Amino acid sequence: MTFRPKRDRWLSILIWGTILLMTVVGLTPMLEENPHPSGLVIALIICWGCAAFVAWIWLDMRYTFTQEQLVLKSGPFVKRIPYESVQSVRPTRSVMSSAATSIDRLEIRYGRFDDVHVSPLEEARFIEELRRRCPGLQSDGEISH
Repeated sequence: MTFRPKRDRWLSILIWGTILLMTVVGLTPMLEENPHPSGLVIALIICWGCAAFVAWIWLDMRYTFTQEQLVLKSGPFVKRIPYESVQSVRPTRSVMSSAATSIDRLEIRYGRFDDVHVSPLEEARFIEELRRRCPGLQSDGEISH
């Protein structure tokens, strides 16, 4: 079962604005008189590479419940959390860097001292599935159903 992330409008504008800016900046060496070909290539590779990387992270984000673990994917980054290590889930509005694309997030505590933030679009269904797979799960704070 796979869940897509909730995306805040302001963050979408920021991310797509950054991608657009990097794409345009990659083209600026072409505006110079007699641009050096290696400068053009380097600017295109760096700027367009960064733009593509940010787009990959943004567009390829999902939370998947497999047989034995919760898999959080964001572009090339993958975090696998075994169900037996999940301790608690609680709502948070933290802006900590994470696999979340909304300020309305869930903090999942697992392992000894680890936590991760997610922002599933279907939060109630996500929590229901997490509870089903993690019977000892503790819920801190008010979580909507």
